[in-house]
Amino acid sequence: MSIMLERMGAHVIQAENGQEAIECLEQKPVDLVFMDMEMPVLNGVEATRIIRSGKPFTRFSKFRELPIIALTGNTDSKNIAIVKQSGMNAHLGKPVSKDDLVSVFSHWLKGKTSESSLPNNHSTANTTAMDTLLKDVEKEQILNSETIEMLRETGGNELLEELIRIYIDDSQKLIDGIVEAEKNNDNHALNQLSHTLKGSSGSVGAQKMHVYATHLNHLSKIGDQKDYSQWVSSLHRIFEETIVEFENLKTNN
Repeated sequence: MSIMLERMGAHVIQAENGQEAIECLEQKPVDLVFMDMEMPVLNGVEATRIIRSGKPFTRFSKFRELPIIALTGNTDSKNIAIVKQSGMNAHLGKPVSKDDLVSVFSHWLKGKTSESSLPNNHSTANTTAMDTLLKDVEKEQILNSETIEMLRETGGNELLEELIRIYIDDSQKLIDGIVEAEKNNDNHALNQLSHTLKGSSGSVGAQKMHVYATHLNHLSKIGDQKDYSQWVSSLHRIFEETIVEFENLKTNN
């Protein structure tokens, strides 16, 4: 991570533990802290609470407003609540990408980073947002078991399997249309097709497809993103995963 930061033009000061991080703030000018949650001597939460108290400092005066970003491998809601309660401003999940760092700099160091130091300003911001949304999609379960059980209770396995068959056939046509719309930079068609895919996916319990289509529909509605190639590639994979899970449903019935 330090290599990425240095290549982006940052001057990096590394601390081996939480106590050393506190001492660095007193000794050297620091604009932003990436705080590892799992450090020896003092962990990230303990170190942040001490920093926010201001007690160790005689020279360093910006202990309240200093941006502190947690680095954590555990991003569940309980852990993130602890991060916020300790006084950290935000968190990044490990492994950290270059786009994550660009996003942090753009938000927390406004006025301290030149536009030239952040590669491809507008396009990078868009790409970062797109990447973040895709990461959100990947966290979703492939199928929504509650929706599927409701359909099964309503019409039995026979109706459920028929709905799945229709969904898969119709979705393939929609996906072909999305691919074509992406090639032609046709945001209007992309918006209409993703809207239809969003609705049909939610109705049949294809959760990951539903969330994917919801995000794509929103992005195409905004209309300032030109390159959807990564999203189209992900769409094919997510659809294949969905088909496999639906086939497993038949096997288990």
